[in-house]
Amino acid sequence: MNRPRRPQHRARPAPPAGWLTLAAALSATGIVCGAVVLASIAHTRPLTIMTSGLFLAAADVFGWWIVAQGMARRRPHRAARRRVSPAPAPQTAPPLTEPFIEPRVLSRARPPIEWMPYIVRPFLMSAAERRFYKVLKKAVEGRGIEVFGKMRLADIVTVTVPLDESAHWERFRKISQKHVDFVLADGMTTRPLVAIELDDSSHEWDSRRKRDRFVNDVFEVAGLPLLRVQVRARYDARHLWHKIDHALMTHQNRMRRTG
Repeated sequence: MNRPRRPQHRARPAPPAGWLTLAAALSATGIVCGAVVLASIAHTRPLTIMTSGLFLAAADVFGWWIVAQGMARRRPHRAARRRVSPAPAPQTAPPLTEPFIEPRVLSRARPPIEWMPYIVRPFLMSAAERRFYKVLKKAVEGRGIEVFGKMRLADIVTVTVPLDESAHWERFRKISQKHVDFVLADGMTTRPLVAIELDDSSHEWDSRRKRDRFVNDVFEVAGLPLLRVQVRARYDARHLWHKIDHALMTHQNRMRRTG
């Protein structure tokens, strides 16, 4: 909102030059007449000399008073001649019509990125995995269990061989290149509870059977139950939870016997 402008001083008319001339003439006349009168009657009457001196002094004071009035009238006239610049209007930001985005300043020019053969996957899960995922979420709902998908074995289990030994990285590479479809974990601590694998027709291949045996052995040694579910067109949430609960109870009983 703009502030109101300050009112400008209006220029007053300049005093007439006749006033100053008259005042100067009266003063000069009083001085000359006084000198003549005093010279002529100085030797006759002292009272006359005193009266004449007072008259001359009054005339001189009146003349200088007129001069002072004229100078006082000319001061505002001179000040009015000065150019009065209006107060600058405050700068107001224009209304924002779209969200303000602060430009990002780069300290140095970024080198061009070389071509890489990568694109974003259209889906994180296949159609069969998405169908099973929805039923699995419903089966564990309200039980304090979280569902995680597409997890590497290296994110679930760890290698017990020390890092300074070459066998550590050999074992790590084997579990870092394999994953399971789903992992159920505690909702508060994210402690792994059970892993789930969906087995379709591809698991009948020889290469997949070898891979499945290795995954089974890893979870058996690590002490985590692995539940394998055959891929179907439809799943029942209650039946699925019974399988999960049975796997958890079997694992706990086995741990008690071995412990």
